[in-house]
Order: sequence, then C-alpha cells, then structure tokens
Amino acid sequence: MFDRITGQDITVRIIKDGVLQNEITTIKSINFVFEMERSEEDYIGETSMRYDSKFKGLACKMEVHSENSQALKLIEAIVLKAQRRAGGAVRIDIACSLLWPSGDKLSLMAKDVAFADMPFGFDGRKEFGKIELDGKSSEFTIKP
Repeated sequence: MFDRITGQDITVRIIKDGVLQNEITTIKSINFVFEMERSEEDYIGETSMRYDSKFKGLACKMEVHSENSQALKLIEAIVLKAQRRAGGAVRIDIACSLLWPSGDKLSLMAKDVAFADMPFGFDGRKEFGKIELDGKSSEFTIKP
C-alpha cells in the first residue's frame, strides 16, 4: 500500500467572510509556497557565516475549471474588496484538506488572502473555461 498523497486526496474550499463560499472540485492544479527570506552575516574572527531566516508569507496558486457562476462571483467579490467598494469580500480564506491513505488528515488554511491577476478564459472551442487564482497570505494554520 502506498502512503503518499495524490491530487485526488485533497479538497479545496473558499471561505468568504467566514462563510463557506464554494468547495472546488474541478481543480487542475494547486501549489502552496512557504516563502522565506534568508539573511547571512560574516563576522571577523569567525570561520563560517551566520544565517537567519524570516517568513515572508504563504503563496497559493491554483488553476480551476469553471463549473458554475460561483467562480466569477468570487472574482467579483475579490475585485470589489480591492476597490474598497460595497459588496466586496471582507476576508477570503483558502482551505485545503489533505487526506493520506494511512488515515492522517490535515487542513492547511491561508488566511485573509490578497490576490494578484486572475485570468479567466477559454483556450479553444472544445476546452473548458478556466480561472487562475494567485494569492498570498501573511498568516496560515495547519490543523488536524
């Protein structure tokens, strides 16, 4: 039996203002990056460098096929938030539940995500519509 996790073993949920907005089932890809910055200092009289690191944030990129109108409504809420206009989201969290074949389960949540460009389009006549989300968060939790 393999105990490695695969893409079929995750669930992604978008939470808008504390309320589950959508559980996304048509994810083509999702990647999280724990962004770090390393600093180094060189001191006289020492034989090696001293290192330190700082956490910069959690980046999340995903490509999703659009299966209903909720994805475009989410994009609208994100844009309205960025414009500081009525109807915008106050907060968007991205939660990813991971279930390993061994039964281990964790949930990774990026909190209060700020987004960059969000392309939406169709690559061809027979292609599904897709949305790309590119967000960053300064906070995250990992819980069982």
